[in-house]
Amino acid sequence: MKSNRKAQGAMEYLMTYGWAIIVVMIVGENNQEKKWKRMNFC
Repeated sequence: MKSNRKAQGAMEYLMTYGWAIIVVMIVGENNQEKKWKRMNFC
């Protein structure tokens, strides 16, 4: 039963913070692409 509670806690943590981490990763990737495009144009 203890492992089940840990799994539930992990799922709650991912549901709370997982989407935020994904958004940060997507925004970071888009910013890197823009920087590379600027460097190529210059």
